[in-house]
Amino acid sequence: MNSKSKLKYMTVLCAFLAMILLPCKAYAACHNVSCGCRANGIMSCAGATCWYTDSDGCSGHSWYLYDEYGATCTSGGSVEYHCSICPGRRITSSPPLGHDWGSWYCVNSSTHKRSCRRCGLEQYEGHNLSGWRAHGDGYYSRSCSACGYTQTKGIFVSASTYSWTADNVNITVRGYDGGVGNRYILLYRVNCITGVTTLVGNYQHGGTSGWTTDSYTQTDEGIYYYYAVSTDNDWHSIQGNTGRVYLDHSDPVIIGVENTNTEWTNVAPSIAVRSTDYLMGTVTVGSGLRSVKIYHDKENLVAVGSNQASYTLRETDEGERTFVIEATDNVGHISRSSVTTRYDITPPGIDGTEITFVRDGIVVSGYMQDNIMDQHIDDEIVRSVHGANKSSGIKSVIVYKVSGTKEEVIYLDTTYHQFASPDTHSFFDVYYDINQTEDAVDYYLIITRDFAGNQTKKKLTSQRTLLTMFRTSIDRGAY
Repeated sequence: MNSKSKLKYMTVLCAFLAMILLPCKAYAACHNVSCGCRANGIMSCAGATCWYTDSDGCSGHSWYLYDEYGATCTSGGSVEYHCSICPGRRITSSPPLGHDWGSWYCVNSSTHKRSCRRCGLEQYEGHNLSGWRAHGDGYYSRSCSACGYTQTKGIFVSASTYSWTADNVNITVRGYDGGVGNRYILLYRVNCITGVTTLVGNYQHGGTSGWTTDSYTQTDEGIYYYYAVSTDNDWHSIQGNTGRVYLDHSDPVIIGVENTNTEWTNVAPSIAVRSTDYLMGTVTVGSGLRSVKIYHDKENLVAVGSNQASYTLRETDEGERTFVIEATDNVGHISRSSVTTRYDITPPGIDGTEITFVRDGIVVSGYMQDNIMDQHIDDEIVRSVHGANKSSGIKSVIVYKVSGTKEEVIYLDTTYHQFASPDTHSFFDVYYDINQTEDAVDYYLIITRDFAGNQTKKKLTSQRTLLTMFRTSIDRGAY
């Protein structure tokens, strides 16, 4: 063994003996503030002598890894080194790592969770939902800011028609709840005429999720709109409205028929009517008028207008005629009224046995050659040239004897009569025997009137008048 090998062997042996002998010494924690051990990561030294600074001690540590504990999510870690020369230890600690959380994921309508990517721990929490946001189409929604879970609900109110109608109107209420469930829906009606709001539907759904459908039928006429309030199990409410609905159940009213002259007249009657379409008990116009028509009793349309019509009778309407007035509103309601006119422009007729006398170029009409006044008076429709179906009838017959400017009524049962009421078939026969009276008169005058105001006059001349006129005798038998 050469000297170099011997030296190496002795060095190793000394180190081995030192490792055996040194642990036999008593070590205590290093509490000396001037000791450099603690500052250098050495947790203990021997007695009052610091291994790190004492010349007899360790002049330089030789560290080796003694133990290692890795940090976890909830626990700290440490690395411990020991000196192979002295009893010194060097310990380095690390804090807990904390959880490495992944993203939140929705579990159900109330909960979401996340997991630690390091340890796999799962954490559950309730959703952090925003406030409800209206979409403007009947739907509302709210979302969880953590996981993105979204709840949707809606309320939809519709009417079967938004135009004027003569029928009832059906209101449909559809609710949707994709969250905590629909507790109930209340339906309200607002009367647009009176402003009164009425609860017309209370639909309990007990927390139903998904769709619900309810309905209400409006039967009373008027103008309305509806709104529904849907309340969920969290007592949050949303509202939906309809547009206005218009119900017209009333017939039009015809006005003016009562102003038509229905008595017998020889002045053409005029029928002037108008119509209104107010909702019952209000001054609010309903669906409005489509037309007002006047029909002749022969079913001929004689006048038409949008909300009024008028017609003045023609000569061909002479007689007793019934006209029908028909008013129609914009939903098809029809009102009818009628009026009967009595129009007579044909005067009564007088028929007798008189003749026309001509002498010396002088014509004398109404000559009673036998001095007997024998006349038939009536007002029959055959006298009309306009096809009248009825006449007013004779109202009066009066016979006058005229002398100069003086007229004197002859009050006899056969020369004077007043009729009590109109009668198409009324008649009167005038009879007067001048021979028995020997009246000294210029002529006789018959005046008859009917109930419509028409008048007929007839002048009759006797033999005595002719004798006075021609200053000569006249032989009755000659004519």
